[in-house]
Amino acid sequence: MRSDSQQAPLASIRIGIDASNLRAGGGITYLKGILGSLPSAPSRLESVTLWGGRSTLDQLPDVPRLTKVPLPHLDGELFRFDWKFLTRTAWQWTELPRLLARANCHILLQPGGTLTRSGRGIPAVTISRNMLPFSPREMRQYGFSLDLLRLLLLRAWQLSSFTRADGVIFLTPYAREIIEPLLPPSTSRKVRVIPHGVGEGFHPAAFTSKSASPDRRAFRWVYVSTVDAYKHHREVVEAMAILNRMGYSATVDFWGHHRDRELTDLLALMQRLDPGGTRIQWRGATPYSDLPELLRSYDGFIFASSCENLPHTLLEAMASGLPIVCSSAEPMPQILGDGGIYFHPERPHEVARAMASLQSDPELRKITVREALERSGSYTWARSAAATWEFLLEVATPTSPDSRQ
Repeated sequence: MRSDSQQAPLASIRIGIDASNLRAGGGITYLKGILGSLPSAPSRLESVTLWGGRSTLDQLPDVPRLTKVPLPHLDGELFRFDWKFLTRTAWQWTELPRLLARANCHILLQPGGTLTRSGRGIPAVTISRNMLPFSPREMRQYGFSLDLLRLLLLRAWQLSSFTRADGVIFLTPYAREIIEPLLPPSTSRKVRVIPHGVGEGFHPAAFTSKSASPDRRAFRWVYVSTVDAYKHHREVVEAMAILNRMGYSATVDFWGHHRDRELTDLLALMQRLDPGGTRIQWRGATPYSDLPELLRSYDGFIFASSCENLPHTLLEAMASGLPIVCSSAEPMPQILGDGGIYFHPERPHEVARAMASLQSDPELRKITVREALERSGSYTWARSAAATWEFLLEVATPTSPDSRQ
């Protein structure tokens, strides 16, 4: 942490970003979003140096003021519990300080939520991205396993990181309300709520086509999410079976990454409830660049997660003009507001009733879509990036008063 809060302001700031533990998903989307706005960042931001695995850097834009430094020995398999995290931790403690010094960085951003020492006494900022380690109820679903051990270690490490950080970014007021009371009071730690944004490609030219009634075919639902216990894919599958027994013509496609065990169980349930595979389909992962067009091909969006910080796929569905049925667990109602129909994610009958209410009522779809589109307009990457660069420059510039917000 910063040792002297009375130093003179720096004329230009060089930022270092440790992306060694970001390989896919929301973390990569976040880096794409803020780095894409780097050319328009304040002139006082001189440069950004970013360290990450080759697979991470390949997904990030090449823009002015950004230097990408590959760390090929830190690449690892997604969703596999291996010991590469020890390699990454050792690198953060031993090599990262030397690299920060070589790049003459004035501040370190570790967006993965785990903060090691910077090694030079420079300020450090981290981001609270993962709510799963702070939800004991959700963690119990993993039983006594390596996954549970990983989450417990991650909780301890992130609490330590937030405690030692000079600045902490929360993505939602909900996350701040849950996590900040767990931290010891501090007069030097700066805190800011900065939501992620949504890419321009998700915004449709018009939303009326998504609120119209698909009279001559089945209503096509889509759920885009990693297959994991707290995402409640099984409940959605059971809800689809209930919906069709209620007389509604509907299909659902699942898209996303997966954990092997959860996908095996999900596919078995799908085979039992829809043996012919005519109504329920597992489609697998899709390139992020294809997601806007993919969403526009469906009639409605399902989001059934019970543990989120800022659910990016929900924001993307909102911006795409899709009618939405959504989990009632926080922070989803804070984000979606009146832009969807809610259900308890562990009750398939509630999921089915929510789907039926939207599927059968074109006017309700029109009203909720309009509200969701309006709310999604406040989530832009330009706004998120501007707030992030401003916050980093503020933390990097020594000041005496406490500026907690």
